[in-house]
Amino acid sequence: VVLDADGEPFRADAIVVDGTTILNLTTKQGLTEFSKKRSKVKADKANLIGEERLVKIEGAGLELKDYQVINFKGNDLILDLLASGVHTVVTARETDEKIQVKDADGKVTSVSTGKKIPDGFKNIGYNAKTVIRMFRNEDGQVCAHVEKDRTHTHSDNEIIEDPTLLDWQTVIDKTAKHASYVIKNDLTKAVEVEQDLYEKEILGKVGSPVASSANEEVSETENEIEKLKSEIVAKRSALSPTDKTKKKAELAEAGLPGNLKNITDIEILKKYLEIIEK
Repeated sequence: VVLDADGEPFRADAIVVDGTTILNLTTKQGLTEFSKKRSKVKADKANLIGEERLVKIEGAGLELKDYQVINFKGNDLILDLLASGVHTVVTARETDEKIQVKDADGKVTSVSTGKKIPDGFKNIGYNAKTVIRMFRNEDGQVCAHVEKDRTHTHSDNEIIEDPTLLDWQTVIDKTAKHASYVIKNDLTKAVEVEQDLYEKEILGKVGSPVASSANEEVSETENEIEKLKSEIVAKRSALSPTDKTKKKAELAEAGLPGNLKNITDIEILKKYLEIIEK
């Protein structure tokens, strides 16, 4: 619990994330470093050496699937903030929107459309309730172009001179009295559901339980069963033919099956091992 100057529990009315351009940059750099590790594995597999190996690793860049990860992280960030129950301001630098154009010779070049877009995660403003572009007019006065405003504080495409966040104070006041809220990001939940479905398609039938990374307890139990079976087989193989016959009789007397294949009870396997080791 965060306390204010008076020692009372403090809950922020708003959060400022400044800015997503840097977050996008660090995300890309992190994935680039991972791409180098990915290329190192490929270089080792191909037995590359010298400059060929160096170029393969250091020349690694982002792949198409990496850009998909980056776009997901940007949208997931906004949805996480929306789910926090706190009003949020997210900033980004701007850059020129560019499109790919092919000339008569088939050469592709990037051409600016004349439109300014946030420099960072792609389509980051799609899930935001309000999108504002700050700029200076010909007189040098700070203005804001309201691209959209779902709070209806301002009209879409309205130009505001000398904008202030206090314009949206009434929106904050409406929810400031709420003492609790439910954190929920449907995008993350949807990904978890899809991962579960893919896992079941690969490891078993959809709707059937399968050993997965999410079920560590089942995995540990199966590992212990396999370990016990391996130990029993090793010790049984080391016995002389006479001792094997003797142990088989002892197992039957104890009511234990002679075939290990269908035994999945750890306690039965432990009793099995105990008789073999006598």
